[in-house]
Amino acid sequence: MDIPLNTIILMNPNGTIQIGTQPWFKGKKIMKCYSCQSNIVFEGKYNQIKCTKCNTINQVPLIQ
Repeated sequence: MDIPLNTIILMNPNGTIQIGTQPWFKGKKIMKCYSCQSNIVFEGKYNQIKCTKCNTINQVPLIQ
């Protein structure tokens, strides 16, 4: 999944303005848990990833 680079302007609850340009997970891999469908963000090369929400072990798909 490729993440587009967009500029987002946010107004905080205290009235200050905040500008965001890159998500914290830029350059990391994202996959969905096959059990609970939550997003799993990770980096590195793994065969299996454990979902932090439901603790299901997910097989990482091979992308060639």
